[in-house]
Amino acid sequence: MKAIILCAGYATRLYPLTLNKPKALLSIKGKPLLSYTLKKIDSLEEIEEVLIITNEKFYNDFLKWKNTLTSSKKIKIINNNTNKEEERLGMVGDLAFVLEKERINEDVLLILGDNLFNFDLKELMNFFNKHKSSVLGVRDVKSLEESKKFGNVKIKDEEIIFFEEKPKNPSSTFAVVGTYVLSKSVLENIKKTAKEYPPNKAAFLWIPNIMSFHKIYGFELKGLWYDIGDKETYDKVNNSWSEEI
Repeated sequence: MKAIILCAGYATRLYPLTLNKPKALLSIKGKPLLSYTLKKIDSLEEIEEVLIITNEKFYNDFLKWKNTLTSSKKIKIINNNTNKEEERLGMVGDLAFVLEKERINEDVLLILGDNLFNFDLKELMNFFNKHKSSVLGVRDVKSLEESKKFGNVKIKDEEIIFFEEKPKNPSSTFAVVGTYVLSKSVLENIKKTAKEYPPNKAAFLWIPNIMSFHKIYGFELKGLWYDIGDKETYDKVNNSWSEEI
C-alpha cells in the first residue's frame, strides 16, 4: 500500500507566513508540520512508499526537507508543475495527478498535508481491513456551525449514508478530517471526476460519486486534530503542541 500526502496548496490565508514557505513545512515547536505526519505513517507496516505532491514553487523546499529525514519508508516528492494559486489542480486533481503519474493500482492511505494530529493510524487501518472497503476518518466537532467548514457525514452501522462538502445546513456534527483509506476499486472513478470537473466542483463531487457504486465507512478518530488553515490556529497549536501529547 502507498500513502499519498497532499501538499500542493498555496495557503494564501496564511500569508505572509506561507509566501515563501509551504504550509506543510511550517514549524510546529521547531519541527516541520509534515514531519509529525510522517512519523505516524512510519508505524504502519502496510505502507511501503510515501508520495508527497507539491507544486513548482515549493518543490525544492520539499526536496531539502526530504534530505533531513530518517524514515523507514521510501519517500518520493512529486511536482504538479503549477506555479501559482490560479493554476492549482485542487485536492482531487492533485490526487488524480499522482495516481496517473505513478500508475497506482493498489489501496491508498490519503492524508491532507496541513493536518496535525496525534491519533493512531493503526486503528484506522484495522478498521479498513475489517470492512475491505474505503474509509473516511471522521470526528465529532460538536457544533453545526463548525461542521460547515468541512465535509459533513451521517453514519449508520459504521457506513456513511450521507455526505456533503461544506454544507450551508449540516445534517450532523460529524466532519471528515482529511484522512482517508481508499480502496483500489475507486481510483479510476477519482481520475474520471478530476478530468470531468473543475477543481472546486470536483471537491464537492468525488465522494458522492464513489458512494454511487461503492460502500464507504466512517471511522471516528480519537485524539487531537487541527486543520492549520489560518494564523490563529497556527499560533494556538505552536504554543501548545508537544510530541508527548
